Amino acid sequence: MIEFTKEQQEAIDTIMSTDSGGAAVGSDMGTGKTLSSAQVAILRGAQTVLIIAPLGVEEDFRNAFADLGSTLPFKCLDSSKLGMSNVADFQYRTPGIYFVGHAMFVRFGWVKNKLVNKQNQPLLDANGKQKVRSTSSGVWQHPVDVVIFDEAHAAQNRDSWTYRTLMGTNAEFKIAQSGTLTGNRFGGAWAICRWLWPDLIEASFPAWMDRWCHTTFDPFSYLHKKISGEINPGEFFNWVPCYVRLESEQPAPDDQPVYVDLHPEQRRA
Repeated sequence: MIEFTKEQQEAIDTIMSTDSGGAAVGSDMGTGKTLSSAQVAILRGAQTVLIIAPLGVEEDFRNAFADLGSTLPFKCLDSSKLGMSNVADFQYRTPGIYFVGHAMFVRFGWVKNKLVNKQNQPLLDANGKQKVRSTSSGVWQHPVDVVIFDEAHAAQNRDSWTYRTLMGTNAEFKIAQSGTLTGNRFGGAWAICRWLWPDLIEASFPAWMDRWCHTTFDPFSYLHKKISGEINPGEFFNWVPCYVRLESEQPAPDDQPVYVDLHPEQRRA
């Protein structure tokens, strides 16, 4: 039987108590984000769960749900025959826990349409290749009970396909979790939180930036300014409806550079 620490249980209780429809989890590595998010899905009685995460943590999530007593089938969404059958189950809202990697999540989210002119002839680009236009496939618009977006900093770039795909998901409750939730810059907070709370976060990124961010002049930006930090560090995530962060008690690693020679095969390459 899984026993949560006091801090983990408090984080779970905080997420369960929000009525905002989403939670941002910025806990450090090794603090139990996977187990905690699985527990939240179970406590919410979710019958359909979508997990968007790096492929390397598939077994972690599979084991987490099993260890917590979930009886829902764990299904992977990929391009294999079984994976495509699981995609069909997902679209029909068949009860289950559906796991998809970041890259496949984006791939499944869009359809590439070849462009033609009025004479039904291919429209070509400067290199002579037929132009294509990507449109939403609608796969992720099928509603689920809970979406868990692991390593959520993958969508911190508001111009990325990951963020565009993420905004097409439809869920009763959303969890975004990462030890570096905003990536390497505070500006990444807009994309993550815009997904979690679209009715709360400004639809205009410049308006959000003016409200929360320190900026400096940047002649190369279309706004002529770039974000240098948060006006009052920590204020934004204290303001959002549900943010939890657990810090690791493990000592920071003693990073030391080690220089090695290339193997002969590497040198030849």
